Amino acid sequence: MRRRVQHLVDRRFNRARYDAEQTVAAFAARLKDAVDLDSVRDDLARVVQQALEPAHVSVWISWARTWCQLSGSQ
Repeated sequence: MRRRVQHLVDRRFNRARYDAEQTVAAFAARLKDAVDLDSVRDDLARVVQQALEPAHVSVWISWARTWCQLSGSQ
């Protein structure tokens, strides 16, 4: 019974593709070498999309107290 429930939970939350620790470590490794804000934005949106599969992803960045939306729906 436990295995069947665990299988359903894993399938629902897509655990085969999502390991938070590995995802964060891989993103951090790429981020340390990144200098282009657009590539960082795109990478962050892609990582969130792959890991969590949300219906919508937006990245907001503040410059001198002015907020700018940099990405929209995926």
